[in-house]
This record gives sequence, C-alpha cells and structure tokens, in this order.
Amino acid sequence: MNTGVDKTLTASALKEYGLPSPVIDTGDTWFSIAFLRAGQIRPEGNSDGGDSSPKGAPKSSPNGSPKTADLIQKNLKVSTAEIGKNLGISKRSVIKQKNRLRETGRLERVGSPRGGYWRINDG
Repeated sequence: MNTGVDKTLTASALKEYGLPSPVIDTGDTWFSIAFLRAGQIRPEGNSDGGDSSPKGAPKSSPNGSPKTADLIQKNLKVSTAEIGKNLGISKRSVIKQKNRLRETGRLERVGSPRGGYWRINDG
C-alpha cells in the first residue's frame, strides 16, 4: 500500500538526526505513522511497523509514579502541566498518577486548587 510518504526521504532524515524509524500501521482504509522520540522504546510487536498499532504508554505503577511524587516534593506548588513537561507525559497521565497517589494516601491537597499546595505523606 502506498501511504504517500516518501519512506526513503523520511528514513534518511530521521537517521541524520539520530531518531528511530517510524512505526507504520495500515488497515484496509487507513494508515498511521508514529514517530518515536530518541531513546523511546518501540512498542512490542512493531519492529518494522508490524500489524498492530501502538496503544499508549506502558501501565503505570498502581501507587502512582515515584517521579511525579519527587517533582511534587521538590515544588509543592508545581502544576500538572509542569510535571507533564518534565516527565514527557500528557497532563491526563499526570492527573491519573496524582489520583493514584491520593487514593493510596501519599498525596494530599491542602487549600484551594489555585492557592493551595500539595503535601506528600510518607508511607
């Protein structure tokens, strides 16, 4: 199937910048191309654009991310967007991680959403 993307040009440009080759997935009436960041692990089963599409990031720890907790500990007023930017994940992923930390009692919000701060509880 011709995807309309010059694979030779794309591959040489990615190689020039030290980036991995893209993951190409196709169906009967569609195609998708996922460009990976440097150092990003290729989704399982997609060594050459195989027959399954990448389905998001690996599952997070059920207790929330230790890196998220560390960033909050360093700056108790850090925003969700800032955490996401620092960790290279979406704001939605950060919200999920914070929710898991709250459910386990490790994270607590003190004060209002705008004027408050986070408290990390050991345990």
